[in-house]
Amino acid sequence: MRAISIALWGAAIVVAALTFQKVYAAEDYTLIERNKIHNANKKRPAAGCFIPTQHGVFVAINKHHNDIQLPMGKANTGEKPRDAARRETFEEIGIDVMVLQLVHTAIQGRRIYLYLCKPIHRIKFLQRIPTSTKHYFRSTSVGKVIILNPNSMVDQNLEPVETPWRYHTDKALLIELWNDWAKGRQLR
Repeated sequence: MRAISIALWGAAIVVAALTFQKVYAAEDYTLIERNKIHNANKKRPAAGCFIPTQHGVFVAINKHHNDIQLPMGKANTGEKPRDAARRETFEEIGIDVMVLQLVHTAIQGRRIYLYLCKPIHRIKFLQRIPTSTKHYFRSTSVGKVIILNPNSMVDQNLEPVETPWRYHTDKALLIELWNDWAKGRQLR
């Protein structure tokens, strides 16, 4: 009887060990799959628009952080950077644009694409109207849209803008791009 009991316990331990390995393997597989998904989200590129005018560049002022930022954001899964730039620009500053050409790429934790863009419709006003009608837009993070001269740091009304930049490299980049655009140089 004792031999049968030991044999049964031994079989139970083997079954338990095999079951544990299967469960562990299944959990490990799930963690691996979750990491793949998480890493894929981390690697999605960001894209945005450089929208120059004769007075400056369209930028947004974030209402939560009170900083200047370009209209830019992460691409959705499977979305091309050009399409992400157009979508993000409309979502953030309410301007529907035609994406013309790539003017800058960088890697800052993810690949970033900045495109020269042109508004499709004439812009008549820059004040945000928080409605949900089809003619206007609602943004959760942008408080104000301005045209900023990056050299003199004045807005379209020639008012000084003392708001800090969200990313310190954006100011130098915008100065370079805007000066090249203003002088009629071909943007790369």
